[in-house]
Amino acid sequence: MKKVVSFLWVLVILFLCLAFGVFKLFPKYILLSKILAGISAVFFVICLLTQIGFLIVLIKSRAFKFGVNTFVLTISFIVIVVVVNLIANKHNIRKDLTKNKIYTLSPQTLKIIKNLKRPIKITAFCQEGTEYKQKIKDLLTEYKNNTKMIEINFIDPDSNPSMAQKYGIRSYGTVVFESDSKRKDVGQSDIFSYNYTSLYGDGSEEFRGESEFTSAILSISPALLTWYGISVITIEALLDLLSSI
Repeated sequence: MKKVVSFLWVLVILFLCLAFGVFKLFPKYILLSKILAGISAVFFVICLLTQIGFLIVLIKSRAFKFGVNTFVLTISFIVIVVVVNLIANKHNIRKDLTKNKIYTLSPQTLKIIKNLKRPIKITAFCQEGTEYKQKIKDLLTEYKNNTKMIEINFIDPDSNPSMAQKYGIRSYGTVVFESDSKRKDVGQSDIFSYNYTSLYGDGSEEFRGESEFTSAILSISPALLTWYGISVITIEALLDLLSSI
């Protein structure tokens, strides 16, 4: 009997894993995923029925009651964490903890990207595991989170040299902006500027990501620039955006 029960539990786990795998890898086959999950549920119920006597004794024990309380508290905590993350993802809630709020987009940039008329493809050529890639990624993610018209791709020139060659990339950290047949490249030296205070290389780094990225978007969207210059943002606001961000 124990062998049969053990085999049933294996089936429960097997069909549950299959259901999850189909759901994740083949979203089109959602019906198949539901069927597999249903089969897993049937085997689960059978397992419980075969152990009904043991369950009755277990439920009456103090250890079970203590375990149930612990289980409920654990599940409640997990549910709270999941709900908070879902709400954060749905509303694009990201806390910018940097001193100068370098990952918080200005109102001018938000107006521009939220009113894009044509899709813009952004391809960043960065080495994996580098600090500059993470900074670029964090900022570009803010752009993407605020509009459906922006697509972001990251390519490591070392692991994909053919793609870097296709784009004519000559240096790490280059970010390419494309819309229709127009293209604008922003180099790492444009994104990061360094102010040296001594001959020994001491100094500070200035991250100019937003001003450079928004300028690139405007340069490949001339109609957007004209429209905004007339009816949405003033020329003064544009100058502030490009010079003081």
